[in-house]
Amino acid sequence: MSAPAPLPLVVLGAGRAGLAQAALVARAEGARLLALVDPAEEARERAAEDGLPVAADLDSLPEPAAGAVVAGGFERQGALVEET
Repeated sequence: MSAPAPLPLVVLGAGRAGLAQAALVARAEGARLLALVDPAEEARERAAEDGLPVAADLDSLPEPAAGAVVAGGFERQGALVEET
């Protein structure tokens, strides 16, 4: 029996916390980092420079995500979900 395909996950927020969470998702068995999603162009550019896939919003993803990690300061988490 073959292993199931890795789940495509996104990380919402491309700041310090998002970059750290993206690294964890990328290394996790059974998961695949689909994109780091952030509406801020500067944050996406920094993540892309590190070789990470990025998207401005959930509508820009190349395929549907199976789940999401909300990464950002507690006060920013609600806004990240609303913006994406």
